[in-house]
Amino acid sequence: MLRSFLQSHTAVERVCKALSISNGVVYPSKTVLCAYLHFEALTVHDYQFSCLKCGFHPSVVIMDAHRKAAFSMPVSEIEEPPANFDGQVDVEAFWNSLRLEIIARGLVETGNPNPFAVKPSYHLWAPWIGPNTRKSGSVLNTEWEKVHSSNPNPASEVPVTEERLIDELMSLKVAAVRQLCASCGLDNKGSKMDLIMRLRSEMQNRSSSIFQKPT
Repeated sequence: MLRSFLQSHTAVERVCKALSISNGVVYPSKTVLCAYLHFEALTVHDYQFSCLKCGFHPSVVIMDAHRKAAFSMPVSEIEEPPANFDGQVDVEAFWNSLRLEIIARGLVETGNPNPFAVKPSYHLWAPWIGPNTRKSGSVLNTEWEKVHSSNPNPASEVPVTEERLIDELMSLKVAAVRQLCASCGLDNKGSKMDLIMRLRSEMQNRSSSIFQKPT
């Protein structure tokens, strides 16, 4: 039933609410969702997707359908790929590893680590493309090309001065400076110069090692 509702674009939480109203029993949506995912991971699926117009190879993918499957994660927490990584990822191996993680969630006692947990990485993260749509089991992960290695130079060699940062702040619009003040926990009321002076004072108080006084 949950699968049918999801296929008709109805979220699990809404289904649980409807069942609770109908049966007078509280169904915790998070627990039900975990159980449903466990059920699907144990199910053998036959992926035979085919577009009515394009067949197995649709030329256009609507981004909105994928947006809810995305998540936010700091880049600093993602392991950089090996030096010889060319972007090729085994799609079957990756999705099988996710399947094992979901199955293990229903078997591991609460509070214990999941031995099959999959940590996001550039070299082990693949989009799902059906077997009839892709050319082979190897797909491209192009996100790794956006990786910028950390600067190997020590902070004392970085040519960043306090004055240079102030100049950059002066070129920003007032709204952007206000937002920056708010994100730093500072008062964001007043003129643009007032805001910049508060930011400058905050930088001086923190005495960050990346700022250098010009010689």
